[in-house]
Formats: sequence, C-alpha cells, structure tokens
Amino acid sequence: MSAKWSNYSLPLRLAAGLCIALRTVLTAYAEPVTLSAISQVPSDTIQYLLPKKMTRDTASLANERYRHTLERINRFWTSLTPNQVKIQYAGDMGLVSIGPGWHYGHDRRVWETDLMFGYLPAYHTHHSKLILTLRQTYAPFRVRLGDNVNIDPLATGLYLTTIFSDQFWAKEPDKYPKKYYGFSTKIRANVFLGQRLRYEIPQMKRMQHKAVIFYYDVSTNDLYLASCATNKYISLWDILVFDVGLSFEFY
Repeated sequence: MSAKWSNYSLPLRLAAGLCIALRTVLTAYAEPVTLSAISQVPSDTIQYLLPKKMTRDTASLANERYRHTLERINRFWTSLTPNQVKIQYAGDMGLVSIGPGWHYGHDRRVWETDLMFGYLPAYHTHHSKLILTLRQTYAPFRVRLGDNVNIDPLATGLYLTTIFSDQFWAKEPDKYPKKYYGFSTKIRANVFLGQRLRYEIPQMKRMQHKAVIFYYDVSTNDLYLASCATNKYISLWDILVFDVGLSFEFY
C-alpha cells in the first residue's frame, strides 16, 4: 500500500462505519407508514406512496364520487319530466287548451310552469287555429279544509301566448306606416288572479294520479289594458277574461 493511500484509509473507514451505524439506528427506530401520515400528502401523489392493498380506499372514494355524479344527472333528467297535466276552458288560450306542466318549490310546490296547446275554432274565419301558451303560476298560501282537501286562496302569475296563423304578425308589416299599430297581433302577455281547490287522492286509491285540482282564473292582457287606459268608454269589466280548468298531478 502506498503512503498516499494509507493517509486516507483511516478516515474512509471511519466514515463507512458511521454510515452503517446511522443506518442501523434509523432502521430500528423508524415508524411504519400510516394513513394518518399519508393524509398530509397531496391526493394526486397518494397512489404512488400507498402499498397496493391501501389503494382500495382511493378506489372506493372514486366510486363514491362517480355515484354522486350519476345521482345528480338522474335528478336533472327527472326534473325535466312533467309531473302534471292541465286542461282548460277559455282564458285567451283557445276555446280548449291542454298541456304538460311542472310544479316545484322547497317546502311546498308553490311554483308551476305549464306549456299548453290551445284550439281556436274557425268561427267566422276560414281555418281553425293553434295557440301556444307558456304559463307561470305562483301560489304562496295553502289552507287545509279536510284530510284530503286543500285550497289555495291566491294563485297568480303571467303567461305568454302566440297564435299560429299567417293572418297575425309579430313584427309590423312593411305595408303599414312605421309604428302605425305599435303592437304585435301574434304575441300577447297576460296576467291573472285565481284560486284552486285541491283533492289529494288517498294512497290506497291512487292509480295514475296523486291529486286533482280544480281552478279558475280572471285574466287580462297587455292590449286590453292599453285600450282601457286610453279609451274612457272601455271599463275594467270589459277587459277581464274568465277561465276554468282541471290539473292532474302524477307525483
């Protein structure tokens, strides 16, 4: 052995011995890896740190998130399914109108949205007509009259109607001077007030419906109101429209 190597041999042996001793101590006193310790590690690196048997917890969490996602999707599509149908007589929606609807709300189902199709006979014209109505109802109060009978003393809202016919227009035709009419003959905005009587079908007797509601409304539209305000010969009673209807709730 050369003199130069013998000068470095002792320090190298001491360093190697120190490393071996330190490794022995760390191995003896090291704590096992636990889930509580791993919880401090970012979630995207857990799969690389956990033993294979512990990845089942991560998989169960992923499955739980997937299940909640499916539940949200199912609730969304269920909310789009109509839960009632209405049939109505008169009310500036045609002689008879019918269509699906949705009732909803937190404590009670105080809101209703209906899409109704009305039939208007020809009368003195050449053809009968179809009227489409989008109706929104708000009924904030409900009074119990009996075990299965309730009344909504106030039901109010608004609806838009449009008539399918070439004889009516949404935008004023060019053949008229500008702002000659100033309103659309095809689209009407209506407001209404009414009441509803609700009968809850007993569970043992239910077949297709949960409840049957009889209702009536008094309504008017934007054109009638404008005519009443500008013409002193037209009274409030001249612009009011009455309608009655039945609503069948599925669930």
